Amino acid sequence: MKSYKKILLTAAASLIIGTQAFAAEKLRIGTEGAYPPFNLIDASGKVVGFDLDIAHALCAKMQTECEVVTSDWDGIIPALNAGKFDFLAASMSVTEERKNAVDFTDHYYTNKLQFVAPKSTDFKTDKDYLDGKVIGAQRATIAGTWLEDNLDGVVDIKLYDTQENAYWTWPPAASTASWPTPSCSGNGSRAMLARASSSRASRYSMTTRSPSPCARATTSCVRS
Repeated sequence: MKSYKKILLTAAASLIIGTQAFAAEKLRIGTEGAYPPFNLIDASGKVVGFDLDIAHALCAKMQTECEVVTSDWDGIIPALNAGKFDFLAASMSVTEERKNAVDFTDHYYTNKLQFVAPKSTDFKTDKDYLDGKVIGAQRATIAGTWLEDNLDGVVDIKLYDTQENAYWTWPPAASTASWPTPSCSGNGSRAMLARASSSRASRYSMTTRSPSPCARATTSCVRS
């Protein structure tokens, strides 16, 4: 589904958020907790994943105690700006719209996202083939926005609260009930588009409120 490219850790190596100023404070890391393997809640109830590994490494570098706070994805930026956490580590893509609301670090990994369909499906991406198909994506993501901007009126777009639900919600509506049970993508959709368009590389970094409370950072402060 995802072909992950080179992980860029320059931001993680250089981001020192005023170590002395924050040493006595407990910083709150905001994340979704529903985007494995990057952030998820394990069987013990602990929030884990690659995003949290990066965030905790930054906390250790700052010699600062940190705790994790989860939020629904479509409300995670408003929650950040409302002060429910201090920064995000949630595999959030940098977009111009989001930059108007939050500050971003340099990205710490990049990837390429694409359509996913059942193995038995000879799936194509041209509009003639897609006409009338049901395509799922997560709400408030680049994928969902891309579908609405590029395929609205061509496909039946279904948006879900989490990417996991986009994969696993089943059975489909009656109009798609004849489709075979997918090996990796269900969702009442005939295919699913992950957090970015299949033709666009996406860069992820960490995020803070704008203006950022991390003005003493050695790189431009933060986003997620």
